Amino acid sequence: MRGRRGKGRGGLLIPPLLFCLGAAGCFFGMGKLLPALEGAAQWVSQAGGIEEAGELGEDIETNEAPVFLPRGEDVEFDPFAAQPVLGNQPEPVEQEGEGELPPVPENPVEILEEQFSFSGMGDMYIPAGKGYIRNMTSSLSRAQVSSEVGKKPEIVLADTEEPQVLIIHTHATESYEKYDVGYGDADYAARSDDNAENVVAVGDVIAAQLEEAGIGVIHDGTQHDNPSYNGSYDRSMATVEAYLEEYPSIRVVLDIHRDAIEREGGVRVKPTVKIDGKKAAQVMVCVGCGSDSARVPEYRHNLRFGAMLQNALQTDYPGLARPLYLCDRNYNLHLTKGSLLIEMGGHANTLEEAKYSGEMVGKALVKVLRELEAEEEATDGTEDGAE
Repeated sequence: MRGRRGKGRGGLLIPPLLFCLGAAGCFFGMGKLLPALEGAAQWVSQAGGIEEAGELGEDIETNEAPVFLPRGEDVEFDPFAAQPVLGNQPEPVEQEGEGELPPVPENPVEILEEQFSFSGMGDMYIPAGKGYIRNMTSSLSRAQVSSEVGKKPEIVLADTEEPQVLIIHTHATESYEKYDVGYGDADYAARSDDNAENVVAVGDVIAAQLEEAGIGVIHDGTQHDNPSYNGSYDRSMATVEAYLEEYPSIRVVLDIHRDAIEREGGVRVKPTVKIDGKKAAQVMVCVGCGSDSARVPEYRHNLRFGAMLQNALQTDYPGLARPLYLCDRNYNLHLTKGSLLIEMGGHANTLEEAKYSGEMVGKALVKVLRELEAEEEATDGTEDGAE
């Protein structure tokens, strides 16, 4: 069936290397820049030592002083109260021979491009096919998590014209850099109320892949974090519940976000990998299992589904997926047995990099859903034969 968009509910130029070196040297000083450039040049070989930082409101795990990012349903933070929706990201200017380049910002910030890999990991990392699960829960053991990997989630697509996948955005205004130039504007809030410029545009790309495969999908563009960031998850839960009531055929709910990774001094990190010679924003599948006192009953099915997607991403697009993030939070993932939160890159990635990743995530989702469908048909055939 054709995809549907929710209604009523909301609905690079890369300059030559010499330019980058010269411009960045002016901004940050060569004494500070050279070590960073040396590290960036070796990011592939050093990726195993890179810690994943700042994801989902967790403190940054480096040897530097921790920085806390405003993420998650329990954070009292309103980016719109502090600065304009579009921040102070500069308008492009024409420069001879270079195309469109941003002017020098008044408050520049360094952007580091890094690929997060799977080597050099501890006991918290659990294999999931060709991918990994990062177990950040307080009480689930390695054995408990491993026991769910490989099991089939209770997701069965029906032969119907009705929608079976719902895509929403709890933090729809999360946006990206416009340019890939190695620096940005520290005053840019990485928020936009234009759905053509924020993470909703990435959701469009994912939805298009599902539609092309004939899987019914609704993509809701409601900005649950606008005008207030506080209470976003309450509002997005109401949106999901309304759709589930209207369309009982929905089996999968995807909450598409973008991450924010920063280092000491405000340096912004863009998790990036090259796929077929083109830069893509690394993605992170997230599963919340709730706390010990309020465990999400469906977390096992969500984890199985997430592990299948993680394996598909790493099989078809090696390096695209960071380890699946398993944590004690909820993120409204209790609403179905096929609920996932997916972080599409970070605030230092460009929108084009995130949209390219969205295309691959969409294809991987189609692969997983069709695989589950085939397994169900095979099981039905076996049972019929036994009769």
